[in-house]
Amino acid sequence: MSASSSSGDNEVVAVVPKATTAVSSAGAMREPSPASHLRSDRNRERYFLNNTQRIVQDYFIGDACVRADGGNGKRCSEAEFERRFRMHRSLFNEVFVVVCLDPFFIEMPDATGKPGASALQKVVSAVRQMCYGLSADGVEEFTGLGESTSRESLKQFYNSVVEHFGKEYLRRPTEEDMRGIEAVYRSKGFPGCIGCLDCAGWEWEMSPVAQQGKHNGKDKRSEIRMDVICDESLWI
Repeated sequence: MSASSSSGDNEVVAVVPKATTAVSSAGAMREPSPASHLRSDRNRERYFLNNTQRIVQDYFIGDACVRADGGNGKRCSEAEFERRFRMHRSLFNEVFVVVCLDPFFIEMPDATGKPGASALQKVVSAVRQMCYGLSADGVEEFTGLGESTSRESLKQFYNSVVEHFGKEYLRRPTEEDMRGIEAVYRSKGFPGCIGCLDCAGWEWEMSPVAQQGKHNGKDKRSEIRMDVICDESLWI
């Protein structure tokens, strides 16, 4: 692992210091009471610390650290990280540190004084929902978060990213930007090109009766179509 990658991992772990403790030090999980089945799903024990430790040991601990199962370093390779998070580790670290400036992502104790959900759990939940198109309830087994917390994590993650990165990456390209993009395509034999056109479609299940038949896709069903032009850097 490169020095820059290791320093990035340290930044992530620094935001969730409790997550670097070995799983064995967390103590045995409390057995559910006989009447636990009577409690609502919303109020059941979540064991946030254990879930955070599992995420850290899968992706973020240093190579010299010993995992709870006796192995050394992260369980998952860099290639697995990029495939599952859809981004390089350095980009994730940068986004993570910025997003954690939002008070929502600060770890707070619950009403009983136990540690609440960590920043890492909330960010990973939001990223997984976006990467895999999962529902808020679909990431619970991995992150340990409830449906409402996962949904709010996605919302706050989106707002934080737009607030901190929107001015740079969500703005309209300037004339200088367009000249640079055109120069790249010119060098590849496409003078005058400023991007590639692609389109995507989603089935419009609740299409108004008056609109049915006007926007049919290849399956002869109503669709919503979106045309997108982006350059090779995925600048839309």
